[in-house]
Amino acid sequence: MSNLRELLANRTDINVGGGSVSAQYISIRGSGQDRIGMIVDNTSTNTQQWYHQGRFQLDPSMVKSIKIDKGAGSASAGIGITDGVIRAETVSAKDLLKDGRSFGARIGSEYNSNRGINDSLSLYGQANNLDVLLLGSWGDDKNYKAGKGYSDAVNKNSRVVNNTARRQGNYLAKFGYDITDKQRIGLSFRQESFYGAGQDRFEMIFNSRPVNANTTKRTYNLEYDAKDIGFARDVKANVFHILGTDKREDYQQNKLTGYQRSSKTKTTGANLGFTSEFGGEHLFKYGVNLRKEQTGSQNSF
Repeated sequence: MSNLRELLANRTDINVGGGSVSAQYISIRGSGQDRIGMIVDNTSTNTQQWYHQGRFQLDPSMVKSIKIDKGAGSASAGIGITDGVIRAETVSAKDLLKDGRSFGARIGSEYNSNRGINDSLSLYGQANNLDVLLLGSWGDDKNYKAGKGYSDAVNKNSRVVNNTARRQGNYLAKFGYDITDKQRIGLSFRQESFYGAGQDRFEMIFNSRPVNANTTKRTYNLEYDAKDIGFARDVKANVFHILGTDKREDYQQNKLTGYQRSSKTKTTGANLGFTSEFGGEHLFKYGVNLRKEQTGSQNSF
């Protein structure tokens, strides 16, 4: 699997529109991604780097688990959860290490019949209370072939959709340390990059002037987990920073003039959540969520 469309293909309540990887637009029961929450390792942003572009561009090779909440979320679900939420957790070294092993590696390669190839490499290990994971994946998707009945506007005998080729390079580094058997601290860095030639609106099919576009999102996350600390059964806290950049070529008098258009997004946030038991059969969840988001063009940052 190289994208979220393939990862969520069996979910009837999820729809993924658009064609190429960075154009895929997710909705839950008809509610678009501007109205649903998308959370990875308890980090999230509602700011798009470019209009008409998916903002949940997570590489499936990094995913440990993914869960879907349909409809309005509970008060403990986080900020802005009005029509549903997708929650993903990335893998760690402990998830990949076999019992008794202190080091491991995983190499993967995939070719799909609709003109794409994907490779990945993972290195992971554990020494005493410290565990480390380094993961990289790379994809090269050519212009894909559409279904029966489609014909290209220029070449009527071709079903290949122009301006849909995308390349990607995604990276994940995770460090975890077990303070005690019930307390753990973790630090992670995740980057997703997509680049290729296409229209300004990647999910639409045109045969006019395509431009090169490079999109990158970097996420830094520091987290703390604890269990059974007196008044709380579980404690989960994290602080994070997400930086997104989008650079695109521009035309002047029908000639490309370099990457003159750019946009940036910045998101800084923190979450602190507690779960306490009372009455033997009830759980009480409480905490605080903070998030500050900024977006702007090359003229405002």
